[in-house]
Amino acid sequence: MLKHLVWLTFFPLIAVVFLACGDDNSSTGPAVEPCPENAVCDTTYVDKEAYSFIYYSGKGRKDLDTVTAPKDEMECEIGDDDFKCVWTWVVQICRVMYSYSGQEPLGEVKIEVVESEDGEQHFIHHYHWTEVRLDTTYINYTKKRLIDYIPPYIETPKLDVDELRAEFDTLVIDLDTLYDDGTRYYGRVEYSTPYTFDDVYELPDGIGAYTSVFSTVVDSATGLMSFEIEPISFSSCYQTYVTKYPLKQRNRDFVLYAFLDEPLERDTTITWMAHYSDIYGVEDSLEITTLFTMKEGL
Repeated sequence: MLKHLVWLTFFPLIAVVFLACGDDNSSTGPAVEPCPENAVCDTTYVDKEAYSFIYYSGKGRKDLDTVTAPKDEMECEIGDDDFKCVWTWVVQICRVMYSYSGQEPLGEVKIEVVESEDGEQHFIHHYHWTEVRLDTTYINYTKKRLIDYIPPYIETPKLDVDELRAEFDTLVIDLDTLYDDGTRYYGRVEYSTPYTFDDVYELPDGIGAYTSVFSTVVDSATGLMSFEIEPISFSSCYQTYVTKYPLKQRNRDFVLYAFLDEPLERDTTITWMAHYSDIYGVEDSLEITTLFTMKEGL
C-alpha cells in the first residue's frame, strides 16, 4: 500500500472576540466539531492569561460591550478605582487559500491519498485544531471583578455634513514644491473631525483621501487636549493596530488630495462617497462633490 502526502492547507488566524457581558467562561477557541467519519482528528491546547472588561458603547444601561484579549496582546494598569489598557492587534490582509469542505475551516487540514492494491484512491482527512484556553482576569465585571469602575460613555459630536461638504467644495492644484522638484502637481484640503474616514469611492487615479495618524485627544474629565500619533504599522501581509481604553474623543484631519504627473486640462467636478465611523465603530456615509482646478497661471 503506497501512501503519500498531497498538500497542506491553512492555519487560521486566532482572533480576539468580543464576548457577551457576564460570561464567566475561562476559555475560548474554535468550536471542535465531532470528528468526521474516516478522518483523523486531534487538538492542541494552548493556555494563556487574558484581561477582560466592559465599557459603555451607548447611552443606555444595557449598552455594554466586552473586550477580552490575551495578556501578550493587551497590557493593563489597574488602580483602586480605574484602569487603563492598551490592546495591540494584528489583521492579516493577504489572501488565504482554503480547501473546500462545505463549511468554514476549523483548523489545519492535511489530505492524504491512500492507494489500495487494486489501484483505487482513497482520501483521508487529518484535522488538527488549536484551542486557546484563557485564564481570565476580570477587571470590572462578574463576581471575580477587581474594581467596579466602568468608563463613562463618550458621545461623539454630530458630524456637520454641510460644513464638511463646504470644506471639500474646491481643491486647488499647484506645482509640488514640497515632495518633488516642481515637475509634479499637488493639492489638498482637510477637515478636522472626531470621526474616522476609512473608505472612499469614485475617485480616479492620482486623487485620494485618508484620515491623518496625528490626533488631538480631549480628556473628558478635565477638558485638556494633548497631541498623539496613532501607532499603526503596515507590512506586506499584516496591519498592526493599537487601541487605548478607556476610549477618548480624538479629532483628526480627514484629507482629500490630488497628486498628478500632468496638470488638469480643464476644471473637473467629481462626486464621490466617503464612509466614516465614530469611536465605537458606528458607521455612516455621505456623498461629497468637489471641483478640482489648477492654480491660476498654470
